Amino acid sequence: MGREALDERVVGLVHINRRTGQRLEFAGSSNVVDVRMSDDNPLDGQPVPLQHRLDAIDFIARIDDDRLPRGFVAKDRAVALQHADGHHFVNHHWYASNLEVTVSEAFRRCAAWSDLSLRGRLRATGEDRTRLLHAICSNDIAGLSPGQGTYAFFLSAQGKIQADSYIFVDDDCVEIDCEPTTVDALRQHIEGYIIMDDVVLETVSSETARFGIAGPEAAGIVRAIGLPTPAGRLTFLRNGTTCVRQALVAGRDGFWIEVPAAEAPDLTNRLLSAGALNATAQECEATRVRMGVPRFGADFGPANIPHETQQFCAVSFTKGCYTGQEIVERVRSLGRVRRLLVGIELDSDSMPTETVVRHQGSAVGEMTSATPGCGPADKARGFSIVRREAADPGTPVHVGDTPGVVIDVARH
Repeated sequence: MGREALDERVVGLVHINRRTGQRLEFAGSSNVVDVRMSDDNPLDGQPVPLQHRLDAIDFIARIDDDRLPRGFVAKDRAVALQHADGHHFVNHHWYASNLEVTVSEAFRRCAAWSDLSLRGRLRATGEDRTRLLHAICSNDIAGLSPGQGTYAFFLSAQGKIQADSYIFVDDDCVEIDCEPTTVDALRQHIEGYIIMDDVVLETVSSETARFGIAGPEAAGIVRAIGLPTPAGRLTFLRNGTTCVRQALVAGRDGFWIEVPAAEAPDLTNRLLSAGALNATAQECEATRVRMGVPRFGADFGPANIPHETQQFCAVSFTKGCYTGQEIVERVRSLGRVRRLLVGIELDSDSMPTETVVRHQGSAVGEMTSATPGCGPADKARGFSIVRREAADPGTPVHVGDTPGVVIDVARH
């Protein structure tokens, strides 16, 4: 058993795997010096006296590892932490359910959830629903089977993006998810193409509550609360009145859980009891930006054509004719556009007050969805639609007096 007495102001190392030499590094006000790694450890779970609990939390809060300490209480990785007095052991089960961690850490290392119920939702029914939507959006809807979905743009005849959406095909309907600010305009846009077609379009946003959960432990938490986990991106499974979809949450792969609106409080309690951290809309936005996923209405919009966004996952280049397809194909044939959506990473964890992006002294774009870094080691990020000469990844830019570089945010 490795044991090192540490001064509380000295950085120390504790071995957690004698065979591989793996270590955890910690620093600061800790009196915890013993780590044990076995299922049958008789000291596992012993309570820590009240006067030592803050020391225990300080210790684990400073661990620099690829997983949150939640992972240390798994059955195959039981851990006992002993205080320097040699008599008291940390109740890490108490710790795991009470330590406050940041949302950024939770998305990265365990799981966080957020209420996505404000998203716009349309439902199309009728015999011609799939054929109509396939003919007026940029991606392949006809090729989807029930239980599958895709990401797509709805374009004007001039190829301008009117809305982005997630489209899901079910046995008796097609469901369309979009930004809450565009749901009315998108419904009007689609209804403008319904002439002799057997299609009925309804706005159903208020019928269900939707929570999104993401992180390495998200799938396990979804299963722990008794729900299925679909196996492919933008696929979905139903369990009675509940629907689980695999989709992006805060720019990360995760799950949307949809229940009747009246069941939202129960789902909230189940997620919290399972150990997922609740993330605010603002925290999700910050994570989305760090993940490099742009948002319609914030980072691109009706002034842009698909190629400018570089979100090629929204476009099928083989499906044939659809509204705006002629412009999309013409631009693809020419091979270049004058402006491109890119990410901007600054050499600072804070955001400058100015938003103009400059390259070699000239203004080339405007920064959008900017978010500061999580700390001194993390960098502020945002997006910008910049002129072509400044769009290559690695291109040096300035936002105000703060230097930065262009980063790639294309999705295929």
